[in-house]
Amino acid sequence: MLFHSLRVPSRSLTLAALALALLAFPAAAAWPNDPTVNVPVSTAAGNQIEPSAVSDGAGGMIVVWGDSRLGTSDIYAQRISASGTALWTSNGVAVCTATGEQGNPVLVSDGSGGVVIAWGDARSATSDIYVQRLNSNGVAQWTTNGVALCTATGEQSHPKITADGTGGAIAVWDDNRNGNTDIYARRVSSRSEE
Repeated sequence: MLFHSLRVPSRSLTLAALALALLAFPAAAAWPNDPTVNVPVSTAAGNQIEPSAVSDGAGGMIVVWGDSRLGTSDIYAQRISASGTALWTSNGVAVCTATGEQGNPVLVSDGSGGVVIAWGDARSATSDIYVQRLNSNGVAQWTTNGVALCTATGEQSHPKITADGTGGAIAVWDDNRNGNTDIYARRVSSRSEE
């Protein structure tokens, strides 16, 4: 017989259910339970699109998105606490407001409450890949408007990113430097690009 029945006394089951309910109660009370009430991340002018989010390691999350509040698409981020409160500047901190269009932002936790963010960036003649690290307070840790990860000829787009286990990240992207679409990758350390 592959399956064995287990008889659990109803009192034990009741105590187990009560314990689970008590453990879950603080988390359920933190965010609005009404499905018509949502937690605003940004309500700035213009459009906020392409959101992506990761855990902040403290019960909340960090969100990154494309944002046209200044006329062209830029990159912004916001940290939301476990209680559903925005922790950084109202409507998010600017990650990149360089000339040209920035889009397709992705992020990964740095393991210290911050994130490493990658995006497609058209500040030059073609789309390139840039990265930025924000600490847990939303302060940029690298060069203003990000560090160029790839500026090869042709278009680089659609970045994806994963943690490297040491506070940095490994980014991959579509790359058209050879006239057809290939996949390239590069590691960025917790200190700066490598």
